[in-house]
Amino acid sequence: MTAFASSIGGGAVEDFVGRTVTNCRTHNEPFSYFGVDLGKDRTLLPTCYTIRNRNSSTHVMLNWHFEASNDKVNWTLLDRRVFLTGDSAWDAQFEADTKQLCVKGATSTWGIDTELYRELGFEGFRYFRVVQVGKNSSGSDNLALAGFELYGRVIKGRWP
Repeated sequence: MTAFASSIGGGAVEDFVGRTVTNCRTHNEPFSYFGVDLGKDRTLLPTCYTIRNRNSSTHVMLNWHFEASNDKVNWTLLDRRVFLTGDSAWDAQFEADTKQLCVKGATSTWGIDTELYRELGFEGFRYFRVVQVGKNSSGSDNLALAGFELYGRVIKGRWP
């Protein structure tokens, strides 16, 4: 498996899939992303994913898409999280989630509605990415993450 990113503003792209809480982030660019390539002849049908905040409580991702692809060009939306909408009633519903997301080094796991695979098919995907789709907790477009894990059913390939 290899990691990739839209840009690197701090840390190394490998920090995105590492086990150490670091200060990995992209440049301050809209729609910044981090992703993984499972490798040739490997596909996964994810059921959930885990993200870990960097070693800081600033620039925390609050709005994102979790996407999958088989060609790294055409992306399929598997999950969408929007916490900072500007609508105080809507944002209040997610206050507990938002607080958890802002904890230094915290992890959070998000489920995927697997019913969408009935439409998309059950062949799995090779590439996965987390795309920041709104400003972070500090009001910028830096995507700051220091951990990512995928869970699901292996469709094709082997892992050591």
